[in-house]
Amino acid sequence: MSVDKKQEIPAILSSLDGISRATPAPFFYTRLRARMQQGKASAWDNVVGFMSKPIVVIVFVGTILLLNGVTLLKQTNNTNPTTVEQAAIQGIRDEYNLASNNNVYEFIKSEP
Repeated sequence: MSVDKKQEIPAILSSLDGISRATPAPFFYTRLRARMQQGKASAWDNVVGFMSKPIVVIVFVGTILLLNGVTLLKQTNNTNPTTVEQAAIQGIRDEYNLASNNNVYEFIKSEP
């Protein structure tokens, strides 16, 4: 080892001579005891604490409103059949002679 390193080691070790023990902030132990006596929060307390955050409420309400809007739009679009669907239904009715149920009843009734 060089002479500088031999002198540096005792200098570093002597710098630790003035160190004192760390002390906690005032009232630390009283706050610690109060927290320990309070006990662990129940699961419902955790859920209520989480749900009471404004961002969670905003996201939840926004999701519900979005789902309601999508459902409403799908229902209004499905109530009016398109002309292609109406033409297909009319073609099936014409092919199977399904104009009305009365015709089938009268056809069966008039046979005997």
